[in-house]
Amino acid sequence: ASDWSSDVCSSDLETQAAETADYQVPEGHPVDVLRRENRALEKLLNNALSALSAGDVPILSAAFKTLRNIDTLYSKKESILMPMLLHHGITGPNDVMWGVDDEIKAEVARLDQFLTAENFNDEKASAEAVLKRMQEMIYKEENIFFPLCLEHLTEEEWIDAYRDLPEMGFVFIEDAPKWTHGEEALAARVPETDDPLAGGVLRFPGGKLTMAQLNGLFKVLPIDITFIDENDINRFFTNAGKVFSRPLSALDRSTYECHPERVKPMVKKLLDDFKSGARDYMEVWTPNEDHPVRVLYMAVRDESGNYLGAAELVEDFTSVKERFEGLKK
Repeated sequence: ASDWSSDVCSSDLETQAAETADYQVPEGHPVDVLRRENRALEKLLNNALSALSAGDVPILSAAFKTLRNIDTLYSKKESILMPMLLHHGITGPNDVMWGVDDEIKAEVARLDQFLTAENFNDEKASAEAVLKRMQEMIYKEENIFFPLCLEHLTEEEWIDAYRDLPEMGFVFIEDAPKWTHGEEALAARVPETDDPLAGGVLRFPGGKLTMAQLNGLFKVLPIDITFIDENDINRFFTNAGKVFSRPLSALDRSTYECHPERVKPMVKKLLDDFKSGARDYMEVWTPNEDHPVRVLYMAVRDESGNYLGAAELVEDFTSVKERFEGLKK
């Protein structure tokens, strides 16, 4: 394992891995899911190496296009498991393995973009090298990294990992089995409080913020947000982007009072469609190509699908346009 040696193996992790390589985990456990991904990845790598040996550039190119998804697979261990290990004082994976992952991802992306029949002979060695590096990474994960995680991570951390893995999606497999213990543990978890405003902190599914933090966040978002409730009343707006004017006097008034007569029928039709479920969003761009502005209208619904209101998001894309024009030049 030449790419992950000095820092990580200095503490005899390879010896430890040899003793724990036959570890078993329950079906659906995060390690089980990642090993299933690796089995599917191995098949793809073997096919790619066979295509490389045969000089079959179309098959090899298709393999590299699929292998671009390695970014998501590696992100699972980097974003979920590595921070947990770091919390326990284990720095090796963050210091070394993450860097190797980045090198692999960059090379796969390059070959996906530039590998052709014309330059196949020039790129053959590079393609073989990165495919074999991915094979080596599977070995390091399953014989060093996963055993290290199994030794140090707590039961609660594994349950958190099980909860978070589906958020990133499956990569080389279509689905994964449920982890019975993880499902039961998640169902039994008791929320901190049923009051989303307890202690002056606003609690959301994705975390919690103080009112000052929330206000500060809205001030720096480069986007204007307006919320209209289920009765078509203007209830909230932020105007950080300052694309269109937003007078405070418009709050708690019917949204129809804030639009010219010619536009009111279109606004009513859109909100009626949101309420009926006929549509969930509409996108509009200003006709000024020098200063493009996107306006998104989106229906806001609760977890049961009940209509709560509509959001309008306004963002000026002038700087984005200039950025891409600069890249082209």
